[in-house]
Amino acid sequence: MPVNAQSQWVCASIAKASNARRRSSQVDEATKATLLRDCTLLALPSTQESFGGVFTEAWHFGKPVIGCPIPAVSELIQEGHNGLLRAQTPVELAQAIVWILDHPEEARRMGENGRDLVQEKFTWPRIAAKVEEGYRQAIDRLHQARR
Repeated sequence: MPVNAQSQWVCASIAKASNARRRSSQVDEATKATLLRDCTLLALPSTQESFGGVFTEAWHFGKPVIGCPIPAVSELIQEGHNGLLRAQTPVELAQAIVWILDHPEEARRMGENGRDLVQEKFTWPRIAAKVEEGYRQAIDRLHQARR
């Protein structure tokens, strides 16, 4: 299928999935994990993410991701390294999806790089250690201010 035709098909699929999502209720954690495990990629074209936790969930399963270039997401996704950043337009999203589908080795590498990032920074033990360190620093500053 030519790229333009692929892009149109992907755009139609995105629209269909978007409509289906609006009609569906939230899924439980087990279903979400199954969907992320079985998908080829995750495209989340949100322009209002505060962190982008769903990207880390997809990376847990080694999936490449596509997000919008907004501050919170741009801090997570490194263009071409662990995912792609694209504007929230059907054409740009479709082209990114087609690119990932057409480049399985690069997609696999991006997913692995994302998984490495999750293991390095976003496991619960790592998050707990960062929070604990923040509290320790705050307590130390409080003690220093009282002296």
